[in-house]
Amino acid sequence: MALILQQETPSDSDLFKGESHRNVADKMAEVIKDQDINILGLEGELGSGKSTIIHFLKKKLTPDYTFINFDAELYHYGNTKKALIEVIYNGISVIPGVNKAKLEMLRNKALGNIVEYDKKVSSRLSWWTVSFILLSLLSVQMVRYLLLDLNAYLKPGSTIVKPVLLLEFLALLSPGMLLLWLKYKSRQKNRKLGSVEDVISVGDLFKQNSVDKISETWLISREIGTIELTNALTGFTESSTVPSGAKFILIIDNLDRIGADKVKELWSDMELIAGTTHKQFRIIVPYSARHVAKSLLVEGHTGREFIAKRIPVTFTVPPLITAGWQDAFRVMWKETVCNNKADFSCEETMLILERWRPGEYPRITPRLLKKLVNDLYILQKTVPVSAPEEYVLLALYVIFVRYNESDVTTLLRFSDGENANMQLTEYEDKVLATQKQLNRIFLNETRRWSEYLMSIHFQAPVELALSELLDMPLTDAVKNKDFASIEKLLVLYGFSHAWQRCAHRMSIKDWLETIVKLPDSSINKISPEIQSSVRALNASYALTEREPFRQNFSLSLSKLIKEMHIGLEDFINRQTDFIIRDLSRLQSTPQNDETYVNELLAEADIYSGFLGYSLLNKITRDLSGEVYSLYLLNRHKQFSNLEIPSLSLIEEEKEKMLRFELGDEGSDIFNDEIIRFFGLASASVNKLVENKENNLPESVSGAYRELLGNTQITEKIKFRKLIFNKEWYAKGLIQRIPYQRAIQEEYPEEFAAQIVAHMVAIDDYTGIESFAQEYAENDDFIKYLASYFRYMTSFHTVLKSLSNETAAPYVKPAIADIILNDHLDAIQTLSYAGSFYPEIAKLPGKINLLKPLIDREEKFCERIREENLESLDSQFIDDVFSTNSLPLVMDKIIILSQSCFTDKESLYAAIVLLGDNRKIILSRMASSDRFVAARNAAPWFAEWYRSADVSDPSHGKKRPVLVVCFACRSAGRNFAGTS
Repeated sequence: MALILQQETPSDSDLFKGESHRNVADKMAEVIKDQDINILGLEGELGSGKSTIIHFLKKKLTPDYTFINFDAELYHYGNTKKALIEVIYNGISVIPGVNKAKLEMLRNKALGNIVEYDKKVSSRLSWWTVSFILLSLLSVQMVRYLLLDLNAYLKPGSTIVKPVLLLEFLALLSPGMLLLWLKYKSRQKNRKLGSVEDVISVGDLFKQNSVDKISETWLISREIGTIELTNALTGFTESSTVPSGAKFILIIDNLDRIGADKVKELWSDMELIAGTTHKQFRIIVPYSARHVAKSLLVEGHTGREFIAKRIPVTFTVPPLITAGWQDAFRVMWKETVCNNKADFSCEETMLILERWRPGEYPRITPRLLKKLVNDLYILQKTVPVSAPEEYVLLALYVIFVRYNESDVTTLLRFSDGENANMQLTEYEDKVLATQKQLNRIFLNETRRWSEYLMSIHFQAPVELALSELLDMPLTDAVKNKDFASIEKLLVLYGFSHAWQRCAHRMSIKDWLETIVKLPDSSINKISPEIQSSVRALNASYALTEREPFRQNFSLSLSKLIKEMHIGLEDFINRQTDFIIRDLSRLQSTPQNDETYVNELLAEADIYSGFLGYSLLNKITRDLSGEVYSLYLLNRHKQFSNLEIPSLSLIEEEKEKMLRFELGDEGSDIFNDEIIRFFGLASASVNKLVENKENNLPESVSGAYRELLGNTQITEKIKFRKLIFNKEWYAKGLIQRIPYQRAIQEEYPEEFAAQIVAHMVAIDDYTGIESFAQEYAENDDFIKYLASYFRYMTSFHTVLKSLSNETAAPYVKPAIADIILNDHLDAIQTLSYAGSFYPEIAKLPGKINLLKPLIDREEKFCERIREENLESLDSQFIDDVFSTNSLPLVMDKIIILSQSCFTDKESLYAAIVLLGDNRKIILSRMASSDRFVAARNAAPWFAEWYRSADVSDPSHGKKRPVLVVCFACRSAGRNFAGTS
């Protein structure tokens, strides 16, 4: 079955169910026959079927009525009254019995085609003519005489004289001479005269120029007015012109298609025609009230008032019932677009047509339906279709782009996600509904319908139209963070242009989060787009406040920076500053929204990773102990870049942290991330135990009360808190602790460790073997005991236990662990280097004995004085010189040892009594090639030597002491004693 185009002509049948158009025509016919009404109106929108109703009306009233069609659109550029006379004349002239001669005469007279006037012509004979005629006659007569005289003149003895011959010859040439003279005179006169009728020419020989007056009859064209139209119509309807039974219906059509001035002119002519031809003429006016009312609108009156006055009786073209026009559209679709019975595209097209009905069509009209199917037929000629759903796209393109003048890319680029928090406009809502419809038809293959839609738009193969199809796939890929789709898109032609178009409609954060999943080779291809993204963020990101945390976005920045796709851009630096600011503020408000703090720390951790340093080290306030406990404790793996294990707290914040942890019943004070802040004799622990403000955490006081009441403490973390009670350091508890059988049975190593620690604290080791003997070499026992020691308040108390033979075997491993791992806080350096040093040296393990003093060297030096030099352990002095790890201490003790050379009295005193440590120091100075600069020492020594009592038994002993221990350089020469 061949497809056919729909014609824009009145239909011979009513295509719509119910035949409402035919019913209107029948009712109009009844009114025309039965009622004496001059003018009938037929109101309907453009293309609504008015012409079809008129067509049915003609069928109904023919031959009783003769229809005369006046198309206002054809004649609105000329004289409409003249056109009316001509159209009515042509309509009347075809009926039988009409007086055509009179009819034509009336038409010509009305149109002004007949004009009568007189023309009189007056002529005169020219004197040049008379002269030329006379000279011509003379010339003819002179020929005979001239020949005779010439013949006689040539004979001998002739009496003819030459002047006679000359005159005869001149007479013969006189007409020509006259013409030459006339030509000469005309040249001179024509130069002076301007009027054509006064110009002299050769024609003046026959008739001289003159003005003629003519009288004749001829046809002309002139402007036709109301009087001429009235006279013509009156004559047309006279009984002598047309039969008395003739009836006419004048249809004035297309008023709604012409200018306002012409509408107003015809509006007045209609009344004139109706009044003049009332007996035989009826006038039918098909019109669109919406358009005609605009043309008739004047100030103070609506156009519809004029319509109601001029056309009191108006039939209305019935609007199409939805089901009715859809049935008709299906018929047109099968005739013109596609006659496939399995085709569903017609139904989908009707949905699109209802949704996107053009603004100039308030209702669905037959003309709109015909136009649509015809446009589809033509479009599919240039864009072939292979599937029913593709017809839907053809229809969508025609309706959406051509009829509604919308941009086709709106369908491709619009996304409801962009307006998630905003109310959609009516237009946006329709776009979204259309997208959903297409996704339903194409089974969510957005790319397929997008490609074909753009192929329709450019009327080109899909391959060439792809560059315009990237917008929606690109924005969808970014929205869904589909890096695989982006990887496919970025190799297509026009990707960069599409990205620039879409950049302002997509989230730059989503874009960066997506592309970091691409391979490096693909990321390198979109380097310009990445730089554009950076510029956009530099202009908008973190300008006045810290941007909300997006983990994936921050991680994306981290990867891009580490792989050197971007640098530390301005927006990153701004966000970093805001993060540091918020971290600093957090220290004063630790009790904050947990979600907010966790996000802040997570972002700080990511930024610390690519910045190369912990942002917590950049805060402007001391790290809060409470913040540490609440948000950082046990999270070093989660926030690895914040370097939590290396964070430090000032003593005040240590105390706050410890109080917070002690107040938490579930907190374990032996947790490595808590106890790392505390060493033996910590000031913060000492302040907590002293409890001068009587504000000990309730969990600590409660544990102590349970201990005093012999209540069984079942949790070891609670049992540990006993050591923070000041009373724990008193002797009265030694009998209470053993009653804690639950702890002893469940955690025997823990129980033994606290018993031993308590004995050390009170310096009473009675019965220590009964509690700790079997755990002396137990690793857990050693670990627990070391932890208890770290929370004890007195360095001296703990180190003193090394001197007790009973306690030493149990405490040495724990104390060795503390020193080995530098878990000493406030130590008594003089005691450490003096009385405790020999015992410390006996501790097991490879302990660097001087390590605890290295960080305390300066203060240690300040405490070393001449009066306590001899209190230092000799092994310590030996180690100082042999390791050179305490250079300041070594210099200090050397300086103090040199004091014996400052004057004669000091030297003599040293000879009499030189301390053991000075001997060692001076001896080690000699072995290390260090000398005392003392210029006067040799004479002083010689003087002493000469004056000394040689009979004194100690004299010989004193002499080698100085000789062995030192050498004096004085006045450029070495001095050395000999025995």
